[in-house]
Amino acid sequence: MKKWIAASLLLTMTPSANATYREVEQVAKVCRMISEIGEGIMAMRQGGHTKEEIRSRGEPSAMIDQLVNAAFNIPDAGDPKQRGAVTNSFKRDVYISCLQDAADQ
Repeated sequence: MKKWIAASLLLTMTPSANATYREVEQVAKVCRMISEIGEGIMAMRQGGHTKEEIRSRGEPSAMIDQLVNAAFNIPDAGDPKQRGAVTNSFKRDVYISCLQDAADQ
């Protein structure tokens, strides 16, 4: 998951060693968007959709493939209440991972 996140962030950041507030805001915005996509993917996964169904909903991309594969590494919660918790946890984990990857660049 780290490779696609890092690639996405590199496209949005300038080459300066010291990130400006604007750059940090831009990274946070990209990470929020990626985590929201991840949330939707996990919600579909928890709702019983197959990998193929999820992938067919949007444009093919390496990022989507990474998110789909990561979502399917997490078991279906079964209980509807737990599904929401699993989905929120996945969204949060994607966001944090994205921010950490950006900090490592």
